[in-house]
Amino acid sequence: MMKSLFIIVFLFSGGVWAKRLPMEIYDIWYKISEPYDTECALVAEVAKEYVKEQLLKGSIPDNVRFKSYLVCIYERLELFGNDGNFNKHKVHNVIPYMSVPLTEVCATEAMKGRDRLEKSYLMGYCAVDGLSVDD
Repeated sequence: MMKSLFIIVFLFSGGVWAKRLPMEIYDIWYKISEPYDTECALVAEVAKEYVKEQLLKGSIPDNVRFKSYLVCIYERLELFGNDGNFNKHKVHNVIPYMSVPLTEVCATEAMKGRDRLEKSYLMGYCAVDGLSVDD
């Protein structure tokens, strides 16, 4: 009985569900975003090291500074369409690891956001979640 309880507690504590973003994916993202990284970190008042740490942990923090950083990067990459939502074709073409199916899912999820902050958070969260691997 005690062994079963330990296993259940371990499972629900996140022990099995720990994820991380593969370094290869981060390296591609950094190569794409690097021209804007310093500017966007300053605008959003977020440390570049914090952004890297969170991404590698497979995490997109739900806070205004991180969201602002994402908005800035996405705007500089011109990923938003005229309708205010993500341009799926552009996302897929600019970010090589974003497959057509993942782009479709994440762009659709991002449409639920009421503004660019929320849309950027939802896009980033979906992409990182979809690309992260078990640790």
